[in-house]
Amino acid sequence: MQVGQSAQPTQASQQASQPAQQPTRPTQQPAQPMQPNGSAPRPRQMSAQRRKALRLVAGDGAHLSIFARIFIGIIAVVVVLSIVMPDRTFSESENRSLQGFPTPTAQTILNGRFQESFQTYIDDQFPFRDLWAGMQAVISTAVGGIDSNGVYLGSDGYLIQDFQRPQHETATDAIVEFVRANPDLPTYALIAPTAVSVLADKLPVTAVPDDQNAYLDEVDARLADAGARVIDVRETFAEHKDEGLYYQSDHHWTTYGAYLAFRQACEVMGLNPDVTPFEALEVADDFDGTLKSKSGYFFAPSDQIEVYLPSWEGAADDSIDGSADSEHNYLVTYVDEQRIESSPYNVEALNQKDKYQVFMGGNHPVVRIETLADNHEVLLVIKDSYANCFVPFMAEEYSKVVVVDPRYYFDDIATLMKSEKVTQVLFLYNATTFAEDTSLASMVDAAYAPADNDEQGGEVPQ
Repeated sequence: MQVGQSAQPTQASQQASQPAQQPTRPTQQPAQPMQPNGSAPRPRQMSAQRRKALRLVAGDGAHLSIFARIFIGIIAVVVVLSIVMPDRTFSESENRSLQGFPTPTAQTILNGRFQESFQTYIDDQFPFRDLWAGMQAVISTAVGGIDSNGVYLGSDGYLIQDFQRPQHETATDAIVEFVRANPDLPTYALIAPTAVSVLADKLPVTAVPDDQNAYLDEVDARLADAGARVIDVRETFAEHKDEGLYYQSDHHWTTYGAYLAFRQACEVMGLNPDVTPFEALEVADDFDGTLKSKSGYFFAPSDQIEVYLPSWEGAADDSIDGSADSEHNYLVTYVDEQRIESSPYNVEALNQKDKYQVFMGGNHPVVRIETLADNHEVLLVIKDSYANCFVPFMAEEYSKVVVVDPRYYFDDIATLMKSEKVTQVLFLYNATTFAEDTSLASMVDAAYAPADNDEQGGEVPQ
């Protein structure tokens, strides 16, 4: 512009003086030119294919609406039932305690335990849980599924629990710690294989459980190195695997399986298994075990339960409660319950869903069995439920057998051993429970780990 020439407002300066407009989106398409008559541009005609697709969607709207209403209705019913129905504390079909509503705290929320417990609570308290589990199992089987809720549908009617190696050797570490704390106390360990390894030929072809034998090899080696005397029943079980060592509907070994394990234990522990003759007595033929309930495979066959009685205790008279011959009764004390019986068998359990509780009445913190054996030997059995049908065999070999289940025992194990004058210890677990267990470590740590509780005025965790 030349000097002195009047400045005419340009279109750019006029636009600059107006309020700034929002920037257009980079992907926005340029406006179409105006039509010759000045009207706004007409939208493009929709293709015939797109019109057809929209008509199909619109035509199915009513059906989609019905399905949506049904789905929402089901959700609403479940929510209402979850609120109205009282929480259950125990599942008889699964034979386990159910998760109650967890109490949130700042610590449990931050570390995630509240969220985990709440999810378990939702799963455990789901309305008609057992019915849904059964439906899921039937549908899964119909479409070719090989397992349900961690239970394989094996051949010959066997339900077989899966096995997963633990990330941490918590239970193994606990026994090692116990042995080192009691170097002069004869300590034995029997970690029993489960059906997933012994009956591997009955698993579905595509089943892929972790290698339980390799796991047991490592566990037994560590325990032996620490000084424990290992009782390995795998070779014996392999020789008798087709003779009914495990229940078909339950995760436990049968009484016959426990009897073979007892004979193997006698060899290691220096006992004579033939001193006491036993007779088998069938007490139930309609036992539906935990694997049937857990998996929902309710079509699986029921099992028989046998008890093995010393031949002089009146097995032929169908007596398992100690009433046949008082001369050979035991004195069985359920310490926490303050109850005394004359037999390790609970006849009343045969009228319940979980008939396996016929053995010692199920799991208890402490059970003391006193016998007429005059050898002053006292055996402490630290165990899971596999030991329940095993212990009665051992009761014939010791003057006293003390049975402790760390899942329910919260007192000092060292104090108990001293008061009961324990002379030998046997750890008896099945491999699956042993791999998952943390209660054993808690019990052992409370007694033998860094002994600073007294100095700090703390209490043994309950």
